[in-house]
Parts: sequence; C-alpha cells; structure tokens
Amino acid sequence: MDMNDYSGAFRPDLRMTDFSREALVRMWQVAGMMYTSLAGNYQRVMREKLGEKAAQELDAEVWRRQTPVEVRLCRRAMGIAGDDVASLFKHLQVDTAALFHPRMKARPLKLPPRGGKTEPACQWEFRVRPQEGQAADG
Repeated sequence: MDMNDYSGAFRPDLRMTDFSREALVRMWQVAGMMYTSLAGNYQRVMREKLGEKAAQELDAEVWRRQTPVEVRLCRRAMGIAGDDVASLFKHLQVDTAALFHPRMKARPLKLPPRGGKTEPACQWEFRVRPQEGQAADG
C-alpha cells in the first residue's frame, strides 16, 4: 500500500513501508527540521541560562560526543564506506554531522549567530591531511 499521508483511519498495524516514497521523503525532511529546531532551541536556552561562552563550550562538547554516533549510524544505514573526500560528501548529502574522517579537518569560516536573515548560519572548509609519506595537495 502506498499511502501519501495518514489522513485516513487509525491503523494499528501501520508500517513505514506502507507510505509512498513522497510521504517518506516529507517525513525525513520534517525530521531534519525538527532536529535542527531542537538544536537551535537548545543553544538559545543555554545562552540565556549560562551565557555565550559557556553555551559554546557545552555545545562543542555535545557535538564532539554526538557526531561519531550519528556518523556511524548513518554510514551503516546508507552503505557509505571509505575515508576519502568523496565519502565525506556522500555522507554530507544525507547527514550534516559528517566529521568522520580520521585525517579530515574542518575549519569554520563563519559561525552563528547570523548577521541577518540573508546570511548563512555557518560555513566550513574541509581538508584531508595527507598520510605520512604522501605529498600535500596544493
């Protein structure tokens, strides 16, 4: 059965596979928005209660702990293997918590807060450090 939504009667035997592809994509998009909203509200409450510096320190620690979990789960679910830049970008296409490469360095170019609604919230540069004995690229 390909349900486009859940506007009908309650189904006690409902499975996610009962939904159409379009409905599943919508649910995935909403889940991403809810996750982003939760993270933003969490950060705002920390700033209000603890101040900017403490909030940034705690936020960084939370993400240091959470990112490996998210990455492992996403990579396993999506069959993403390898530790090269292409694998990083595959992961970024499906999960933005993609700092999984042991030699990958992420450098923030711009961090929140935004200067205005038209500015991006953040921008990052990703580079893979060469292995010992390899020449560095450009």
